[in-house]
Amino acid sequence: SAALGEAANAYAAGERDPEALRGLLITRLTAEPLVSIDYAELVDPATFQKPGSLAVVAARLGKTRLIDNHDLRLPFPA
Repeated sequence: SAALGEAANAYAAGERDPEALRGLLITRLTAEPLVSIDYAELVDPATFQKPGSLAVVAARLGKTRLIDNHDLRLPFPA
């Protein structure tokens, strides 16, 4: 998703503040008028405890629930 890509780019540029990265996710997701966010968090990839480098997102587009994640330590796929 574009939100994960933006967070990954910010992480690659040196951003490490979990709240700043989470804010990027939320800002990008809420820019889409039909999207309703269930959650957008940064968790540890091994424990799923906050904070961490794994960006996890769940949102609804109409009746469809979209779930995605990306470990920000890894390059984002083009």
